[in-house]
Amino acid sequence: MKILLSLITMFLFGSYVLANDGSLPTHFLSDILASFVFGLVLIVLVVIGYKLVDWALKGVNFDAELSKNNLTVGIVVASIILGICYGVSNVVAAILN
Repeated sequence: MKILLSLITMFLFGSYVLANDGSLPTHFLSDILASFVFGLVLIVLVVIGYKLVDWALKGVNFDAELSKNNLTVGIVVASIILGICYGVSNVVAAILN
């Protein structure tokens, strides 16, 4: 069981995170919980950011254009979402450091 657990953690985290006795470090579960919480915060902030951009650009109805399979609008929306994700991740990284 210890070997399977160490292989899974090496695959997921890229390093050997088990202690010498085969147990997980004390901060492991709190790190997983913090990652989950920050992931949820990121999703909420991305949705808020998208809604703000949609509100600011009232002349373009993103939902209607996307339902018409407009590829150009899809690329623009994807770039907006990626930009928001990049900005939010930099803010979260600055808070954590």
